[in-house]
Amino acid sequence: MPYWRLSAFYLFYFAILGAMVPYWTVFLRGRGMSALEIGQLMAVGTLTRILAPWASAWVGDRMARRIVVVRLAAALMTVVFCGMFVAGGFWQVALITAAFGFFWNAALPQFEIVTLRHLDGVGNLYG
Repeated sequence: MPYWRLSAFYLFYFAILGAMVPYWTVFLRGRGMSALEIGQLMAVGTLTRILAPWASAWVGDRMARRIVVVRLAAALMTVVFCGMFVAGGFWQVALITAAFGFFWNAALPQFEIVTLRHLDGVGNLYG
């Protein structure tokens, strides 16, 4: 994988994060969620960080094609997030948040492995 493709993934991955972090709660507030509900939704997204990396590692180990896992996770997170614009209530938003968070948190660890393998022997360039 060339340098620019690896770099582009990180750019867009963290650009999405940078766009969502300051505005996600505002978006939820605009959808009529209370402060308590927004806190719970933020916790749902955070809880996916426990299971998603483990699950993606298990799938990546079995498939031995980690970039496929990354692409699948990216596609699924995009499709799932589109549901946010039609979600009606708290539980629908919670389900979408959980699914999006799961795929979001599943993609990065696998991509880190792809990057480190690409830098084989020059790992000191990673940081």
